[in-house]
Amino acid sequence: LGKFSLDRNNQDLIAKSYKRIVELIIYHYRPYPKKAREEVGKFIKFDDINDIFPRTNKGSLQLIQKIYSNLEDILADNYHFPHQRAKSLSWLNDITELNKAKDYAQVALRKIENTFLNNYKTNYSYMHVWYTLATITSKIAITNNYQDSSKNTEALNTVYTALSYKENLNYITNDERSNSSKSIREFINNLSFNSQLGKEEQDNLNSLINLLKK
Repeated sequence: LGKFSLDRNNQDLIAKSYKRIVELIIYHYRPYPKKAREEVGKFIKFDDINDIFPRTNKGSLQLIQKIYSNLEDILADNYHFPHQRAKSLSWLNDITELNKAKDYAQVALRKIENTFLNNYKTNYSYMHVWYTLATITSKIAITNNYQDSSKNTEALNTVYTALSYKENLNYITNDERSNSSKSIREFINNLSFNSQLGKEEQDNLNSLINLLKK
């Protein structure tokens, strides 16, 4: 499949095939919507799709965007979809695409909150979306060269919230080489040199710096 995707003429067929498989999963588990949601969630994971397709000339990212665009209309109620779409867009260094990624991640948070109501904060998907959002807002601040104080504050608060979950803190400390971890670390390490911070913001930044030293 990876080799097949190298021919750009095959990308529409791959995207349509992905959609058809998702439709079949939904149909198969139609009496069990929760099970359908989770099985679809496994199939549309960005990290897994990204591993399948070669990254020649950013071809995989173009194909993945096409796959997700095709799935949008049938996965409107599945909170896994906006999260994975956000992750795919977070790999792009274009500010417009990063803002789209942020919007998708925020949609995912709201969907999880509405789905689990009283216990969404203990949901691992919820924690993971916060980490994705922290990555995105960090990249937005970096892309803006730390010149937008509101973006800096938003990123700082988002990272602070994301790393308040032990699940995410374990991830960033154990996987320093991933793109998401690198973006968050770069933002934290460079923020104080590039932006004037208030006392509360500086305290939060110092807490994050100390967290990552442990």
